Amino acid sequence: MPVGCRRHAADLKFDKRKTQAEARQIEKDFVLRQLNPGDGTVAKTPTSQERFKAERTGRTETPRETPREAVRQAARRSAGDRRSGDR
Repeated sequence: MPVGCRRHAADLKFDKRKTQAEARQIEKDFVLRQLNPGDGTVAKTPTSQERFKAERTGRTETPRETPREAVRQAARRSAGDRRSGDR
């Protein structure tokens, strides 16, 4: 890897927005299929500290995942209620 590439890669290492912008530019430069950049609202994955603490306390999921899963289940139940009313 040329030295300039290493330095450029180091500049992008911890800046996700710059990395995404660079990826979009590479897609254009090499005429690759361009992916959607996303809006940054994706759910964050639990950290290793959260997972280890959940293990230590005997939980099956981390505190971050508990409310998320509750909302998913409520949405599924709600969608099921709407479907049964349409029949």
